[in-house]
Amino acid sequence: MRTLKGFILFLFGIFVTVFETYVLIVTPFLNKNSTGYPDIQYWGLVFPSYFITLLISLVLAWVGYTMMTTKEPVRFTYEQAYENALKEAGMVDENSVENKGSKQDQGVESHAN
Repeated sequence: MRTLKGFILFLFGIFVTVFETYVLIVTPFLNKNSTGYPDIQYWGLVFPSYFITLLISLVLAWVGYTMMTTKEPVRFTYEQAYENALKEAGMVDENSVENKGSKQDQGVESHAN
């Protein structure tokens, strides 16, 4: 589902970028200033709004692309994450973690008696 949402965001961002570029930048060049504004006034209005919405639409496209290409996270409990961190750091090997757990269980039984 996250991949589909990412794909929709990506397409929307790209569509807005292409549409806005065509309408605000390409069309006035092709029609030789059919906007009704003097050239300097038109470009003074278009450039700030163009770059702000361009930035927003490209950020949306980037977020969508990231959502599409990121793998699902591996879910760990706190104990699993702690044991994996110890193993990766080389502080504990797999056998001692298992033995430690069994010794603690034995210690709890001896205290209970």
